[in-house]
Amino acid sequence: MGKKNKKGWIRIAEAFAAVLLIMGAAIIVVSEGIQEDDIFKEVYDFEMSILKELNMKYGIEYTAQTRADSIVKKPEQLRIMKASGIISLTIGAESASQKVLDAMNKISNYGYVPQALNLIKDTGIEAGTYWLIGHPGSSRIEEEKTKKAIEDLLERDLCNYYEVKLFLPFPGTKSSKDSRISSFDSNFSNFKFDTKTPVHSLTDFPADEIEKTFLEITEILHNHGKSNVILKKEVA
Repeated sequence: MGKKNKKGWIRIAEAFAAVLLIMGAAIIVVSEGIQEDDIFKEVYDFEMSILKELNMKYGIEYTAQTRADSIVKKPEQLRIMKASGIISLTIGAESASQKVLDAMNKISNYGYVPQALNLIKDTGIEAGTYWLIGHPGSSRIEEEKTKKAIEDLLERDLCNYYEVKLFLPFPGTKSSKDSRISSFDSNFSNFKFDTKTPVHSLTDFPADEIEKTFLEITEILHNHGKSNVILKKEVA
């Protein structure tokens, strides 16, 4: 990145930051974190330098989402993130079942998650996890693995906050045509990101069982003094 281009981007970022500060909003940074290619590393370093400059100049702090394997493979980036003003990192765990992760076409495994959370907390950055319940390929048995994984993280105090969300096969999308979905709600108004009620059934995992699993996980969080942050209102 040339110095001239960087100055231009900084001016744009400063204008954006000024609007956010007036609105009292926070910047959310989305980062996959790992840079195997020199070009992507250059872009990543450029982004971090802008964040750092805005953090030092305006005191803006950031939250970000990343992958567990990215952190474990290149933990040194955590120091750069913290120095740039990133105070919170969410790991997209999604599931503790390898079968479900494979169904999601994830090129990772759950084993990286607790390792990454340890590294994040050791750096002094707040750590969070994101989970998805009822994805095609899941079942009551597979989701039990996710429940146990969340309980383990709670007992080890590795995670500050948890986002547990129900899978939503929006009508007309590729996921809604998955053969493992046996039925789904045709009322589009029920497709809400903070929904507490499944809008679909899987061949081996009916909607009532998906809902039961979701509520059980929410209760586990509640019993450990945590809440499911995806919900606007806590599920009792």
